[in-house]
Amino acid sequence: MTANNLDLVPFVAPALLVLASFGLVLVLLVTSNHRRSILAVAVGASGGLEAIQVLELHAFVPVAAGWLVVVVLVEREPPGRATAPTILLVSALLLAVTALIGPLVNSPLIGLQLIALALTAAAIALWAKSDDLERFRSGLLAAISISSGIGLLQYLGIIAHPLFFGENRPSGLYSEPDWLGMYGAVGIVLALYVKRPVSRIPLVALNSIAVLLASARAAWVAIAVLLALLIAERLLVGRWSDYRKIAGPTLIGALSIGAIVLFTNPALQDTVFERFAGAFSNERDVSANARLQQQDSLYKLAEDAPWYGAGLSASGRVGLSGFVDYHGVARNNVASNWILGWWADGKLLAIPLISILALLALRARRRCEGQVLIVTLLCSLFSNAAYKPITWLAAAMCVGVLNLSGPTSGREADEPGRSITTDGR
Repeated sequence: MTANNLDLVPFVAPALLVLASFGLVLVLLVTSNHRRSILAVAVGASGGLEAIQVLELHAFVPVAAGWLVVVVLVEREPPGRATAPTILLVSALLLAVTALIGPLVNSPLIGLQLIALALTAAAIALWAKSDDLERFRSGLLAAISISSGIGLLQYLGIIAHPLFFGENRPSGLYSEPDWLGMYGAVGIVLALYVKRPVSRIPLVALNSIAVLLASARAAWVAIAVLLALLIAERLLVGRWSDYRKIAGPTLIGALSIGAIVLFTNPALQDTVFERFAGAFSNERDVSANARLQQQDSLYKLAEDAPWYGAGLSASGRVGLSGFVDYHGVARNNVASNWILGWWADGKLLAIPLISILALLALRARRRCEGQVLIVTLLCSLFSNAAYKPITWLAAAMCVGVLNLSGPTSGREADEPGRSITTDGR
């Protein structure tokens, strides 16, 4: 076996797992009468993948297209309210236009990718019913939990994986440990809404361990901020005790398991301490300094750009150390910070899309879908997932659940561990 072949060994098992999963979905579609349900789970699972592509499109897009074909053409499902999906799509189109007119566009194709993701999200939001939303969440949780399990096996050495910059940090099904941390944080949120404690507790624990092993600081911050928001929300509206009954024991159990894993593993203690100290001490590590340098360069790029920005993908010209490549074609098209990146790319034309995503997250903050979007957007301030399916699936589910429920009036849909059934079915 050659050296190049050896480099591929760590990725064989995850790749085979993904291919086997899609093969199973195809078999079920051919043999089952529950095509809509199966495809809804597949849509959620594809949203939990990072970089699996079909013809330069994320697998999420064609899988969602298959679900839409069944829903619209086979079952002839009528669409829901179109206002929010239309605003989401139009906002993305405004930003995508800058890929054609910006002075520093690095790759116009990223505009098409943004449109494809936004169009898919708008269509999902338009036709999804409460049963679909529940299956999206189930598929997403399944894909993330499988990745977290693979990450744990990588850390234990059962599945070989390449070290990330010399650190013993697993990456699961994803390209970097930071992505495992972000998806694991999303998995924690999703798992808290699983109905049965016998499933909820181990899923929360598994994804919590994955976040810990990945040592992803952005995920730590996102979880801390989300918990602070939820505690403040419950205290302000006088419903803290209801939330504590379900989430409290589960989180305490998961934290206890995480503490046991941490304190029985000196190597992991060193990694976590170094990552924590490197971000919050006066002497920041290379990664933290690089983030600050990138942010400074993004501010400068935006200041020099016209009112419509430097063009979608221009922010990718900001390199790891903050160096801006103004000439030629840069290797990257995406900034590390989603807000600063889009501001540099589109400036005034980016405001609508940034605003609608933030408003969706805040508007649906009491629901699982909104909390998933909050965690994703917070993590994207450090590792940008704005072009990953997870962001657009979360946004679509937020629009869908708000379309189905209208103003939040019930209590059951807001509490972790309880199903969301808001359309009366």
